[in-house]
Amino acid sequence: MIDKTAATNKLPWLVIGDFNFILHDTEKFSTDPIDTSEEALFQNKIFDLDLIDLGFTGCPFTWSNKRRGHALTEQRLDRVLVIDDWLSLYPNTTITNMLAIGSDHHPVLLNSNPHWKNGKIPFKFFVPWMDHEDCKKIIAECRSKSLSGSSAFTIARRLKDIKLKIRVWNKDVYGNIKTNIEECKHYLNWLHNNYFKIDRGHALADARKQLKAWHDIEEKFWKTKSRGQLIKLGDQNTIYVHRATKNRIRRNKIDTIQDEKGDWITDYQEVKNCFTTHFSNMATAEPINISPEIINLIPTTITSADNNLLNRQPDHNEIKFILFSMASEKAPGPDRFPPNFFKTNWEIIGNEVFKMSLSRTLIYAEELGLIHGIKICKAAPSINHLLFADDCMIFCKANLPEAQNTMDILQIFGSSYGQLINYTKYGVFFSKNTNPSLIPLISTTMGVQILQLDDKYLGSPLSHIEAK
Repeated sequence: MIDKTAATNKLPWLVIGDFNFILHDTEKFSTDPIDTSEEALFQNKIFDLDLIDLGFTGCPFTWSNKRRGHALTEQRLDRVLVIDDWLSLYPNTTITNMLAIGSDHHPVLLNSNPHWKNGKIPFKFFVPWMDHEDCKKIIAECRSKSLSGSSAFTIARRLKDIKLKIRVWNKDVYGNIKTNIEECKHYLNWLHNNYFKIDRGHALADARKQLKAWHDIEEKFWKTKSRGQLIKLGDQNTIYVHRATKNRIRRNKIDTIQDEKGDWITDYQEVKNCFTTHFSNMATAEPINISPEIINLIPTTITSADNNLLNRQPDHNEIKFILFSMASEKAPGPDRFPPNFFKTNWEIIGNEVFKMSLSRTLIYAEELGLIHGIKICKAAPSINHLLFADDCMIFCKANLPEAQNTMDILQIFGSSYGQLINYTKYGVFFSKNTNPSLIPLISTTMGVQILQLDDKYLGSPLSHIEAK
């Protein structure tokens, strides 16, 4: 039926309802593995018909067999697929999976015109601007301008000047890219039909070159907006990156959120207030209750007398001497430290202490047999975690006890350091020899999404190895 609609209907259209298929393993909650052949068949059909899945908010699954225990199966069988022309007419469309009462399917609500306000569009630097000499001159002039004040102030002021001047320059030089392309097409068409002078060949070549230049600019522009860094320039994938950009903009729109009580909020102002309240509470200082389990992991290296000396408040002369020593030619004077200098550096130090304590706890947990890391070969040492800047990767056996022990360790640190863990940004991936029936159970226990082994982190695959 969809094939017939796509072949005969030239108007913008969509299809909504029960497809009886799922696209990803995250769309199914069950002890039974997904049918990969059906999954591939559905994905290929969507790709062949050039359809776009509008996603959803609300209930993660739209169908349930309503059984109990391990017999329970839930899936996202209902969805909305549209063609690009339909999405262009209704770019702000929202899809909400509502709560089912008597049926085994959840109602799916489509709103093609939600009352949503867009905030201010932030300034974004367009990389191809650097190909133009005028842009380089603007940046050079702003950087060479003499300013007084701290380093942080001068950098911020210069960036602001660059932003203001480039905005005006972009409007005058680049203008509307789409309009420029149409003008180039009209001019080229006029040459073909009306220009028959001796330099006709050169004129046509120059016009085609100008048109190609604007097409390249358009492609780079949409590639930048879509953040499709792996797409090769020059392939004229403008339609693809344009669609990817619109999909990313849709994903970045927050049309509804769930508050602390579990209620869904759709009003724009209420959504703003909920975010403001949430982050204000997070930023409020709370007493930190460090777990004795963590304290016991820190070896005693100083005496009580040394500790009292370190905790002693320095007198005025000691502080004056320290600041005077720092006021050398290679260091800023005491009156020129950037705002929040000490607070920022203490936060950096605190973050390193946090990571070192977490690392020590994970090592100790493996010594107790609570978790087991991986080995790249039988004679190699066990690795149960890796740290990358602000990120951490933890390894353990694919069973429920170790999954729960891992979450307990993270919970201890969350409560000890007064930090909340956003599990929606976490994920778990499994080696190929993992029992398929355990995968959804472990994911549910940990409360995180399932990642694939070929998923990438900072451009590199998450895993090249198999657990031994």
